[in-house]
Amino acid sequence: MQSSLLLFVTIAFLQCFGSDAARSHPTLRAVTVIFRHGDRLPNDQKGGGLTNTGRLRSYRFGEKLRKKYGDFLGEFYEPASIFARSTEYARAQMSLQLTLASLYAPQKHQKWHKSLNWQPIPYSHAPLNNDVLLYPDGCPRFVQELKAAESSAEFKKLLEPFQETMKNLTRLTGSQVSSSKDMFLLYHKFDAMRYMNQTLEDWVYDYFPDGALLNGTYLEYKRLKFTDWLRKINGGALMRKVVDDMTAESKRAEADGRKLFLYGAHELNIVSVLQTLKLWKPHIPEYSSAIVLELREQSNLHFVKVLHYQGIPPVFIEKQISGCTTLCPLDKFIKLIEDQLPSYDEIICSNDGL
Repeated sequence: MQSSLLLFVTIAFLQCFGSDAARSHPTLRAVTVIFRHGDRLPNDQKGGGLTNTGRLRSYRFGEKLRKKYGDFLGEFYEPASIFARSTEYARAQMSLQLTLASLYAPQKHQKWHKSLNWQPIPYSHAPLNNDVLLYPDGCPRFVQELKAAESSAEFKKLLEPFQETMKNLTRLTGSQVSSSKDMFLLYHKFDAMRYMNQTLEDWVYDYFPDGALLNGTYLEYKRLKFTDWLRKINGGALMRKVVDDMTAESKRAEADGRKLFLYGAHELNIVSVLQTLKLWKPHIPEYSSAIVLELREQSNLHFVKVLHYQGIPPVFIEKQISGCTTLCPLDKFIKLIEDQLPSYDEIICSNDGL
């Protein structure tokens, strides 16, 4: 009698609390990851590549994703389950390749070499002058809009307090520093040198890592979203695709869905996506930092969960969209950011559009 009663209580407990647990952990349906490349070379303005530390950091990021999402992604690489894209910059392509290498190390029958624990995984990229998703500031239309924004009285007023700083930096560096972009590039040169433990001249610390160069970099972030159209294209175009992909996945049978959308990109992408999600707080995104958007399902309802991978330190932090819960219903998530998203008619980079 006692054993029967115990069995009844156990079943009732599992039915009650098991269903609550299921509700609190909706099924993962798709993951979108937008991440910054690893540590770059100091003079890598033309896209030369990564330091060895940067290579390792990118590889470790793939391991982090495997640890967090391995059960969902499955043991084996399945071509139909992943979409991978980077910018044309070498450092972004290399970071994506390294992340994929650790995320999808070959297992069992996929091993093709007895001592090489790697398998080739395809990815795509667009030319810099026609990559509206990940590098809009290379698009001819975007460049035109930026020039118009820079010429405005409103922007000139924001740049004016930096005139003396830019004059001093021009003298100290021997290179022309006359814009927010110049200050942005100089900041990241010094930052790359710092991460390589290279010696910085004493005067650098008057401007970096805090102070005028940091504020000039923040002004560059503002410049890239200075008008409504720039704001919608820079970050908004990428989030338009993310939203459309999540919507499409929500309508597919789970077995037919694409599980991972992986974008190897830059710190400007992290900034612009955070701004589009209305989660931006001024900071410089670290190497290999990422925005992760999970699509989850429970009882035919779909939700979005946003995480910010810090990169340094290597931890994930849950983010909450203003006006919603941490696990935000998909339709509400879209509604809350739709004013930041362009229509496809607005997404113009060159004659080829997207």
